[in-house]
Amino acid sequence: MADLWRRVEPAVHMAQAGLPGQILGRLIEVRFLDRTVILAAQAFSAVLPLIIVVSTISPHPGGDSPATVLARKLGLAADDVSSLQVTVAPPTSARASIGVLGVVLALLTATSFARALQRSYQLAWRLPPAGLRSAWRPLALVVGLALYIELLFLFGRLVKGIPASTLLEDLVTFAGAWGLWTGAGWILLAGRVRPRLLAAGGLLTAVGFAVLRRLSAFYLPTLVATNQQQYGLLGVAFTLFSWLSASAFIIVVATVVGAVLAEDPGRLGRFIRSPTR
Repeated sequence: MADLWRRVEPAVHMAQAGLPGQILGRLIEVRFLDRTVILAAQAFSAVLPLIIVVSTISPHPGGDSPATVLARKLGLAADDVSSLQVTVAPPTSARASIGVLGVVLALLTATSFARALQRSYQLAWRLPPAGLRSAWRPLALVVGLALYIELLFLFGRLVKGIPASTLLEDLVTFAGAWGLWTGAGWILLAGRVRPRLLAAGGLLTAVGFAVLRRLSAFYLPTLVATNQQQYGLLGVAFTLFSWLSASAFIIVVATVVGAVLAEDPGRLGRFIRSPTR
């Protein structure tokens, strides 16, 4: 056994020193599975209230909203979409009171998700906490995420019915996701990492979400319908948590890979750090 290890030891060290080994080592260092579960749990309690609040305080002609569009994409039945639409689109007279309370609660829960995401970025880039002076940054990310949801929804309504509308939506969604996750790293890391260095991780995150979106279009509606029939709303909640877990996995892994690539001394790392070197 010792003789076998002496033979393979150089190959093991070479693999660890190479880019794949560095990525694997950084993933283990940040405990990426733990970070995935934490992010998914925080997202489950934060992102949905945020979507509902955006739907409540922002009027949408025709009775549609980001929440009902999300419900259809998740494959919920028509009756559930109608019930959700009534819930998140109350009469105009009730919008103000619901909006104020909803905004406060959504900000509190969503900020906890942003802080968990901040910790993931700090671990991936091996940076300490930024301190109390940057305590506002998770809240800034939450506001940006709410604007992103609303702008994507409004753009979808704007291009609805025109030729190649689906392609346009996909391109804008991808570009928006790239900008969002690049900007998220810059905000949560308190500007200690240049946006150019964060762009690689942002791009990988956007690609991961694009792939997940396509896979969800095929598998998620059937999975939601099956779980809803067997377990009711609990089954829908479990399916949604599984989808959020996949999303959190993409964020954590893409962030770690982006950080390792940006620090790589090779040609790719030099290109990421500066186009002139």
